[in-house]
Amino acid sequence: MKHIAILSALSMSVVTLSSFADETQPVNLDRLSLMYNSYDDTYGDSASGKQLTASTSFGKGKNWVFHVSAASMDYDDYDLNASTRQAGIGYAVYDDRVVSILSAGIGRADASSCYRGYCASVDENYTFTRLDFIFPTTDKLELTAGFMLQNMTVDSDSETTPSYSFGADYFITESLALSAAYNNDDDSNSSTSIGLTYSF
Repeated sequence: MKHIAILSALSMSVVTLSSFADETQPVNLDRLSLMYNSYDDTYGDSASGKQLTASTSFGKGKNWVFHVSAASMDYDDYDLNASTRQAGIGYAVYDDRVVSILSAGIGRADASSCYRGYCASVDENYTFTRLDFIFPTTDKLELTAGFMLQNMTVDSDSETTPSYSFGADYFITESLALSAAYNNDDDSNSSTSIGLTYSF
């Protein structure tokens, strides 16, 4: 179903946890990011949109992490758009070379389209569980990786979709980074993201 592929493609890329780390301070999970996303869905169609994400652990080196995010996208070739919002809570484990974050949460995705005066829309709730890793490599560069299981119920049918992500953050100052990420799932929905991350 076209709308479900859209919702899956949009929602899989909303959460990406990353932040600054150096040799003397723990990884900072308090941050705000604004990303531009380019999507390719399982039907071969493309779309683009923006994504805003905020996360906090209420201080460096703290274990509990809270995050909220919102994203939207519009298809390039026809009148079809989608949006999603989600919130989650996670637990971070800090190591010398990697930070591991296990999180879970809920979200809502919406899609709508119009053609010759006829409009249709669909909206679905979903849950997700994900595992993220942050690898600080230098005082300016960190690499990220993540795996997510997303469960969405459509017309009484429940479907769980796995997806993975890889990314990098390059800090041009101690607080501001250039960020990039790639996401893909087993339905061939993918997204490439570029933007800015601010650590506070």
